[in-house]
Amino acid sequence: MGIFTRDYSKPGRGVDPNAPRKNAFFMFFELFGRKISRLISLNLIYFVVIMPLFIYGYMVFYQWVFTVNPIEGEIVAPPLLDIFGAILTYVPSFLFIPLLIVSAIAYGPFTMGLTYMFRNFSREEHTFFSDFFSRAKSNFGQGLFFGLLDLFMIVILYVNWNWGVLTNATDGLGLVGVGLKYFTLIVFIFYLFMRNYCYQLAITVNLSIRSILKNATIFSIMGLWRNIIAIVAMLAVAVASMFIHPLIEMIMVILIMFSLCGFIAVYCTYPVVKKYVIDPAKALEKYDEKDDPELEAKLRRANELPPELGGPGAGALGTDNFSAPEGE
Repeated sequence: MGIFTRDYSKPGRGVDPNAPRKNAFFMFFELFGRKISRLISLNLIYFVVIMPLFIYGYMVFYQWVFTVNPIEGEIVAPPLLDIFGAILTYVPSFLFIPLLIVSAIAYGPFTMGLTYMFRNFSREEHTFFSDFFSRAKSNFGQGLFFGLLDLFMIVILYVNWNWGVLTNATDGLGLVGVGLKYFTLIVFIFYLFMRNYCYQLAITVNLSIRSILKNATIFSIMGLWRNIIAIVAMLAVAVASMFIHPLIEMIMVILIMFSLCGFIAVYCTYPVVKKYVIDPAKALEKYDEKDDPELEAKLRRANELPPELGGPGAGALGTDNFSAPEGE
């Protein structure tokens, strides 16, 4: 039972700075193997926090599946569907609704804590298990905003995609309705790209929400291929976890699915944050204005965002309330 008994207060052996760089693909699996017990521990806590939200979303999803694709005859329902259905049936609404609200409030801040842990895993830096909770607390305000934004985008996608079903339309959606449906899907996918950076920027630098959204939009374009790889990998994990076998679903959802998806997202996109935010900030810290004002001015100009969204360090420093990355 090393998950619960290991002493995380002891620093690890660290990483040799002179060691040759490993292939990123293989490095991911090496880190996953080394951190799997911590990923499971984090997933268990995170699952408890978001369980009311997940139960509600899970039931709505299967209600949509059975509405869009009616299945005749008896079917073998996933065990989680039966369990969650029983919870919604027997837990009175005056208890479940407050729990749902608390879960919605806690979702964003605890996602901040997860992101901080996964960022340090990706950098091969030691982190205490308590950092998960302290980061959730210190980033509560921005975590609450981005968590509610996540939920808002999911609701918008669900409503626009199912408008015909929700309104009992019998004559179809028409060309405008179909266009809106797929436009909403494209916007949602792009938001998923942005989301990978919103949480990372919030726990790495001191930026306003407006600046985080602006920079996340830029990085979503500049790191397009990394974003696509991350989303495809996360989707593969979610599908494999929930639709291969009911037993696999119970194990994966409770033990590893959320942590694995989050770790994939951070691991794939952190190099973009490092290149355009952390490295330029560290370079600036090496020079004082008295020592070489001309060089410092050049570095700052190099990191200002040009109109065409290009150039080295785009979006890293030309933002509100910028401060050096935490822990650098």
